[in-house]
Amino acid sequence: MGKLQEFSIQFANNMDVFMPGQWVTGQVVVDLSDEMKMRAIELTFKGKGHVEWRENQQVQDGGEPEQEEVRYWADEEFLDREITVLGKDESGDNRTLDAGHHVFPFQYQLPQDGLPTSFEGAHGYIRYSVIGKIDKPWKFDHKTKRAFTVLDMVDLNQQPTAMTPLRGQESKTLCCLCCASGPIELQVMAERSAYCPGELINIKGSLENNSSSRITKVKARLKQEVVYNADHPEHKPRPITKDLGTAEEGGCEEGGTVDLNLTLPVPAVPPSNLRYCSLINLTYKLDVSAHFDGAHTSMELSFPILIGSIPLRSIYPTPPAFPPPPVPPGFDAAYPPPNPGAYPPPNPGAYPPPNPGGSYPPGGPDAVYPPPAPASYMQSVFGESNIRDDDDNEYIRGTLNYAPKYPYYNWSQHPQI
Repeated sequence: MGKLQEFSIQFANNMDVFMPGQWVTGQVVVDLSDEMKMRAIELTFKGKGHVEWRENQQVQDGGEPEQEEVRYWADEEFLDREITVLGKDESGDNRTLDAGHHVFPFQYQLPQDGLPTSFEGAHGYIRYSVIGKIDKPWKFDHKTKRAFTVLDMVDLNQQPTAMTPLRGQESKTLCCLCCASGPIELQVMAERSAYCPGELINIKGSLENNSSSRITKVKARLKQEVVYNADHPEHKPRPITKDLGTAEEGGCEEGGTVDLNLTLPVPAVPPSNLRYCSLINLTYKLDVSAHFDGAHTSMELSFPILIGSIPLRSIYPTPPAFPPPPVPPGFDAAYPPPNPGAYPPPNPGAYPPPNPGGSYPPGGPDAVYPPPAPASYMQSVFGESNIRDDDDNEYIRGTLNYAPKYPYYNWSQHPQI
């Protein structure tokens, strides 16, 4: 390990989730078993979008066709800012740091706009990190790394279609040799089309089986659809679909009917669309399908689902209470966030409950409102990723396994209206 025993980045109050305009504060810790000469200790705040995958393609070059591996990729930069936490001494000379434990505080205010939500996926990411460097004269520099989450909060109250119910109907006639049976009718509805992580999608409907085949089950699936867009060596999209959760209900025999009542929880995932990023497009959808005995294909209804960060006030009239960001050194503890409009709720007009003349939650204007939405930050449902980049050598220190965190509402603690 040499004389450098520890070189790490620690966030104040262990807070590693931030919104645009907020301060990232913390300290750099250096432990030395012997003195060390250095030019400076520097931090670089980086925000980057990256997509990459490889495909085998057949090429013809005069002889037999050959398989060639093609790398598709693209990069997008959102943030690149360097600050010095320890520079040269008063006379402009390099410093010699004594053996022992050293702590250097830092603070940096994120830009107000243009920062997409953190995301880690199969073929790309939107990633924010702090890279620390001990700049040593004529010697090998030491580096350490720590990732953090940035949230571009999507307020469902600003989405005009959020309260639009989902309704669909599908009919299918099964054919067996030369005979056709009666139609199968599937009807599905959900009370709205927009949700936040932690909420429940309640799916109701009916299934009428006028065929001569048994319906084995009805299945609901919440899906995340990601399209990665590469620019090199040419523009090419790469779509990937993942199931976020499933719910099943039994079917019915021929001539039977069944009422549907399925529930799907929304896990900790980023909001739809990932605005400000051109490389990764993110959407969600709900599929409800009926499955049959034999070789018949299933029948399916599909609906777009909008995932946001701030819940609808018609569900919870009181604004969510998120953990406050740490206070930067030199500020009064009561100082307002640098960008009040970005701190939840992004749309102050969405809360408190509507004024007289507007619409009220169930119970009317004199209703007793429930407590604030029980908001917290939860690690992504997809778990951790290794954040080592091509620029990082094998000696880089720090926390290299990282998962973004997203707003999550534990509705089990407070029933929804």
